[in-house]
Amino acid sequence: MVTYGRLLLRGLPVLTLSLLVPACGVEGPLEGTRDGDLSQEEAYHLAASMGLESLAWGVQKSRATGGGGAVPAPSRTETVTVSYSVTRVCVLGGTVDSSGLITVQSDVDPVRNIADITATDVHHGCVFLVGEQHIAVTGDPDVTTIVHAASMAGQSWGTQTVSVVGAVTWEAEDGRSGRCVLDVHVEADDLTQRTWGQACGYAFDVSVTVG
Repeated sequence: MVTYGRLLLRGLPVLTLSLLVPACGVEGPLEGTRDGDLSQEEAYHLAASMGLESLAWGVQKSRATGGGGAVPAPSRTETVTVSYSVTRVCVLGGTVDSSGLITVQSDVDPVRNIADITATDVHHGCVFLVGEQHIAVTGDPDVTTIVHAASMAGQSWGTQTVSVVGAVTWEAEDGRSGRCVLDVHVEADDLTQRTWGQACGYAFDVSVTVG
């Protein structure tokens, strides 16, 4: 039996760790970053929060609509595609218009699963807790999260990737506000993890060895 939801959920811890790597390794502000903008830690925490929330919602929606159910193991390659479009309520306030496409390819010999997720979120005053600050974000125009995850015989297989790309306007409870452009990319395999790009005016390129 092949359970698609389990495949995706297995990949979340690896992708979560990869996304959070730059929290202490941001290189510095891009030209034009102003006093009163988000700090390095706030910028990357906000980017990671939006990307991971989008990914988690996509996995949940896949399972709820049947993509997470068990189906007979195929005798050849089988591909299942799930799409969704929904408006959801943010836990701390605001809403998000979410839409996505999830494709899972499975083989039985060898046992192999490949999942690709593209999820687009349009935030409407959606509030995130970033450190000790509540920060409300609104799509300008949206944020797209793209994920590739693969496993063989129950273990991660090959390179896992995630990108978070887009822009939002933001307003912190202490009165700061601005526009945040996201262009975050992650590659992770059994030996190394690299995260690079920019988030809210800060550039980074961080590689760590995990093997």
